[in-house]
Amino acid sequence: MAFYDWNPGIETGIALIDSQHRRLVDLINDLHEAMIARKGKEITARVLDELADYTVYHFGVEERAFAKHGYERAAEQKASHDHFVARLEDMRAKYERGSLMVNVEALDFLLGWIKKHILNEDMLYVPFFEDKSFD
Repeated sequence: MAFYDWNPGIETGIALIDSQHRRLVDLINDLHEAMIARKGKEITARVLDELADYTVYHFGVEERAFAKHGYERAAEQKASHDHFVARLEDMRAKYERGSLMVNVEALDFLLGWIKKHILNEDMLYVPFFEDKSFD
């Protein structure tokens, strides 16, 4: 059973962005499944590394499109992205120091990111990009 199910309410209607957001949901579910199987520590490094790669790629895609088309909320989005990257780096550092709570913290943070950032902030750019490309 998935920790968080992909659902139409999280879709932006922008295929590229939705596929990247789906990857985030997959990573959340991977981490949750590992925790249930008591293998959370074994895959935490992999999930955190994949999240780091995800942020570099996904946020870059968004920020380049914002700049290309002059999205008026680009600065707010960038600040939110920077906050995500900083929190992720903090979690990675805690993991490397041996914190046993990183898995729970990561799940809480990632689920919060979906609920706050994707469902609220990202949905604000959907109408702006209705007639524009996101590449």
